[in-house]
Amino acid sequence: SILDDQKVYGDDGTSPGIAYMDSQDCARFIAAAATKERTVGKTITVSGPKVWSTSEVIELCEKLSGRKADISTVPSAVLQLTQIVAGCFEFTIDVAERLRFVDVNSQNAGGKTEVMNRETYDIL
Repeated sequence: SILDDQKVYGDDGTSPGIAYMDSQDCARFIAAAATKERTVGKTITVSGPKVWSTSEVIELCEKLSGRKADISTVPSAVLQLTQIVAGCFEFTIDVAERLRFVDVNSQNAGGKTEVMNRETYDIL
């Protein structure tokens, strides 16, 4: 677990967050979209129902585990730069992949993270 006496790195709160989704649910939505005529030519947002900030995820883990996390806050720009640099070397690709959430966060940095809406559920 993330609270096993190890430091937890969180962003500085400037990222809009991520609407997490179970991979099996995501696969079901994609399969449904691929088999329906009414989805042709449409852009469909596939996401979880709630946008979670890094601090909310850490707070939930603390609540569920009954333990306090040792949190180190890192500016979002530093996380993004680290992800870019780590992606340049074969031996640090794993680090770059673990930092992919930075890409998701920065895509909507100027606005709000989009989540699936009722219309999307109805289409699928």
